[in-house]
Amino acid sequence: MRKAGLWTLGLLACSSKTEIPLEVTPDQLVVVLSTVDDQPRASLITREPGQAIEVESDADAPIFTWVIEPSALIDASGAPLTAESLAAARARHRGQSNDGLGSCGRCSYLAHRAPQVVNPGDSCPVPAFTQGAVWVVGDDGRSCRASADGTLCGAGSDEERALLDLARSEVRLEFPGECACKGPSPAPSRRDLEIRALTPGPEPTPMEVLTQTPRGEVVGISRDASFVFDPGTGRREVRPIDDLQLTNLHAIGTESGDVLLASETFNTGWSDLTTFHRFRIEDGALSAPELITTDATILPDHLGYLGRGTERPLWIGGLERTATNFDPAIYACTDDRIDCLSVMVQRCDRSTYYGGLGDLEMTDNGVGVGLSGQVLYFKAARPAPMINPHPGDPWVCAEPRPNYAWRAPSTEAPVRLGWLGAMTTYQNRIYVCAETVYENCQPNFAVILTASISDSPNVVPDPVLEVVYRGADWSRCREFLEVPGQAGARILLSGQRIVDFDAQAQRVAETDLTTAYGSVGGYQSIEQHQPGSLLARGTENRVYVTTGTAAGFVKAYGPERATGAGYDVLIALDDGNFYAMGGPGGLERVRVTEGADFPNVQIEAVPDHAEALLTSDDLRSGVLDRAASSDTEHHLLVGGRRGNAPYLARYVVDASGIKAATLLNLPSELGNVAVVRLAEIGPGNFLAVLEGSSVFSVRGTQALEVQIDYDDPSTPTEERRPTRSPDVCTREVPRLDLWRGVGGAFGVGWLVGTDGLVIRIGGTQGTRFVVPEARGLTLTSALVSCPDVAVVGGQGRELDLGGGDLVRLQLFKTTPALEPRPGEPDDPRDLALERIGKDELDSLTLYPIYSGSPRALVAEAGSSRGRESPFVVVLDNGFIHRMFAADRLTYTRVPFEPWAVATSPKGWILFGGGESRLALGVPR
Repeated sequence: MRKAGLWTLGLLACSSKTEIPLEVTPDQLVVVLSTVDDQPRASLITREPGQAIEVESDADAPIFTWVIEPSALIDASGAPLTAESLAAARARHRGQSNDGLGSCGRCSYLAHRAPQVVNPGDSCPVPAFTQGAVWVVGDDGRSCRASADGTLCGAGSDEERALLDLARSEVRLEFPGECACKGPSPAPSRRDLEIRALTPGPEPTPMEVLTQTPRGEVVGISRDASFVFDPGTGRREVRPIDDLQLTNLHAIGTESGDVLLASETFNTGWSDLTTFHRFRIEDGALSAPELITTDATILPDHLGYLGRGTERPLWIGGLERTATNFDPAIYACTDDRIDCLSVMVQRCDRSTYYGGLGDLEMTDNGVGVGLSGQVLYFKAARPAPMINPHPGDPWVCAEPRPNYAWRAPSTEAPVRLGWLGAMTTYQNRIYVCAETVYENCQPNFAVILTASISDSPNVVPDPVLEVVYRGADWSRCREFLEVPGQAGARILLSGQRIVDFDAQAQRVAETDLTTAYGSVGGYQSIEQHQPGSLLARGTENRVYVTTGTAAGFVKAYGPERATGAGYDVLIALDDGNFYAMGGPGGLERVRVTEGADFPNVQIEAVPDHAEALLTSDDLRSGVLDRAASSDTEHHLLVGGRRGNAPYLARYVVDASGIKAATLLNLPSELGNVAVVRLAEIGPGNFLAVLEGSSVFSVRGTQALEVQIDYDDPSTPTEERRPTRSPDVCTREVPRLDLWRGVGGAFGVGWLVGTDGLVIRIGGTQGTRFVVPEARGLTLTSALVSCPDVAVVGGQGRELDLGGGDLVRLQLFKTTPALEPRPGEPDDPRDLALERIGKDELDSLTLYPIYSGSPRALVAEAGSSRGRESPFVVVLDNGFIHRMFAADRLTYTRVPFEPWAVATSPKGWILFGGGESRLALGVPR
């Protein structure tokens, strides 16, 4: 393109000053590219009012101009560049010396629409949105020959337009100063991370697994602590546990009075083993765990005792890995050294969905019954007097019937079952709780099925189940409860509904949990490990047990009273402390100071002198305004919902409390939505993300909506804003909530969400980047250290090597584009966002990491190794993984599901969650 056309007209000509009849205002910038002594020369022109634009140029050579509006270039704070900043900038052709400007060697943010964010050291092409023109010599002097937008003069020929675009790409706007973005942000090393629960105290650690011994002691075990509660004496002992580094725990109180703990050590689907530990109860507390075995080949769903006097009394139901799949499995074991025999299980046809054998029972006549997903398994009775289960007896799958009829003379239509939720036996009868299939937009519900089991020796029964009870619409199965002396069965359904049946499966009574057993504070679930006694979980880590007396449930573990709150908002301060919101104290200050063993933490309510907070406020996000804050006064931007409208406010907080609050105006037509995410992207420059997919740029007390271009200009197709289909039953179109994560740095925001959406935002304009590998993913977090250096993460589906459909963690990282070679056009995206870490994620042996979704991405110290710079992933299930590092933190975990994560400059990480839970992570 350089060999012909307007560019060659000035060869061998003498240069001189020439006037360009371009009408601009004094505050507009003019970028000029001319030819002087046969060499291209670029310049940046500002002029006084009434002053003509004069350009040095060879006599007959074309001159190219681009006009930049004063508001089109902004700094990281979102404000237009000052006159001083513009005076220090230069325009340079590629062939000219850069005079020490443009130290980045790249453009950290290339905008397709105004404004263009400018940072120190940037070297950027003339923005594509500027008004460009080619000026040539004619009979009447210089005149416009072609203009990029066709406003100054006609658009010109294809060759002229191409030449204008080529000339623009060869000019750089360069800015002074050291490059603002040279590498990863400084951060402390997190080669080891100790995490301790802070609230709710004094027993803040949630118990992952509960059980009860035959003597009645209630035992709770987590990776970090254990407790033993004796209902008879009221004594409770809580002990710390050195991190067990285990997952998916199952426990049983053995007949000898010990506690047996089963846990999965590997769960990738390729090499699955189970570890067993024994805990002894000594002086009212659990002893240190004793490792029994690490190589049991069953993944347990059920631990229990079957029959009487068997040599292997402990029966384990679950799954085991085969060459191509997971299959239901049963093992008969000793409960002292876990010496197990595999039991023969004849499985159903592969078209039937099943899971692990989650329940095993024996009838009085020696028939074994197992439950797995949608099917039941039966074991034949052995001839008298041998009624014990024997490992040599096969368990046979009973194929499900397409429909189950109601017991005559009911006129109810047959039901089709989807999932078998619970099972029990009484004498020679089986009771099953199941849930019907949701179809034809009709509600599903729980039903009770029953059958009498044949006692023919050595004949596997095939009973015909019949429906004897229908629960309320949308009811769910919970658990059958064993009541000593009760003839029949008792089922607990959702809504704490209890239904009793007699020995012939006739319904005899209906009541509720509170009436039958007493109340549970913040009831969540019920477990039964010993006949006649129930363990209940309540909110905020509380555990209750029934004592068999009129007192009903007695608290075995947890705080005396619950706050009914959850920490959604955590704000890190530069001094290492935090603010937390959503807990019982409104705005709370979390003071962290160095300690000999672990930092000392003090949590105190902040007085609200300004009456900024209402008890009904639903607060979702907050951020510190560092530009406005000082050592003694903090300015906070807080968002959420107040009443039926979004809430966005600025608080001024000092040592005395909240002393001022300013409500920011948001459009009333937004309706009943909340501000769900806030991010600081520059000094005093913020992004506010709302439900309903609106995004606002916030500076001071002004909030302006960001206009998002959903079409990626680099792709040949036209991308559009995602839509949602109407609900098949209600025909209502669900609200479009696209955004899940936001981050930013140096004035540029990164917004990620559903449908694989990645948006970069400068000022009030957002541009989409299509990431082919991220199509269909839900991206939830963004870690941004430069306008063009970011990691985004989410969760999506992919096929494994065997063709299976897996849900797994997915991460992507940018590779900033350096200066293109001469003659090459600029990449319209100016960076590439590509998948990273696949090999490392494939090698993980802990399924909760493999399948988790990022709640936060945390900067990590370490030498910059390009795409393999380390960072920390905090997952929604509480697990933490350190990417691209030898010390991966693979088993490190927050003791709850974190809702919010905040990191301080000192490296401390504060985690907040439901039920008033806070935890602190400290690098070691």
